[in-house]
Amino acid sequence: MDEALAVYRIADDLHDGDHALGVMRIDPVWAKDIPATRYFELVRNAMSVGDRVMTPAEVGCALAHVAVLERIATSGRHGLVLEQDQPVTAAELLRVRRLMAERPDLDFLHLQGDTFRPMRGRLRKDGFYEVDCAWDFSGTAAYVVSPRSAASIASFQRRSLVRADDWSRFVAECGIEPLYLPLFGKLIAGSTIEIERAALGTIRFFPFLLRRATGRMRLYRRRMRKALRLVPRTIPQTGV
Repeated sequence: MDEALAVYRIADDLHDGDHALGVMRIDPVWAKDIPATRYFELVRNAMSVGDRVMTPAEVGCALAHVAVLERIATSGRHGLVLEQDQPVTAAELLRVRRLMAERPDLDFLHLQGDTFRPMRGRLRKDGFYEVDCAWDFSGTAAYVVSPRSAASIASFQRRSLVRADDWSRFVAECGIEPLYLPLFGKLIAGSTIEIERAALGTIRFFPFLLRRATGRMRLYRRRMRKALRLVPRTIPQTGV
């Protein structure tokens, strides 16, 4: 049963107990190590199609996932991918192994349990949720992927890098069935990506407020001009 699944963690160091669980470490890719020219080369496609430009941490995250996906693709075994901020217990890992022993045909299964919006989708008879990708089907902290799906996603990413959790695009481009099972618990708070995404949202919010305020000022100015047109240029003198 153990041979059906390999477990990888993208992190500088493994968590306590990871060695006993057979978790293998994959080197992360840090934004500070990506030259500026390489960064803009990688995000150029998103800029050309009008998508939000990936933050440096998102680029590093995507590249690290490409590395682990390529390793899974050549291993011949399904891989459970864990990020630094996703703890795992022996009971959780045992459940995943038993699940894969029962369903070796699964191509992809999202296992992250701590999500910000509902994304479970339609509950199937086999106990999995079939996700509606119009919801926030995001996060890469914990997922199982087959060698076939890993090869498809890695090939797509090598052609045109997108965010590692852009599952809706992978589903459309790689023919992957979007299945979800909220098995794992909460993440360790404070990941670099979430900090950057929150900052990016704030940066984008202030220009929005400025545009709204400027638009209102223009509207008031137009109304004032219309009102002033009603005022005669010369106030008529009234006789006594």
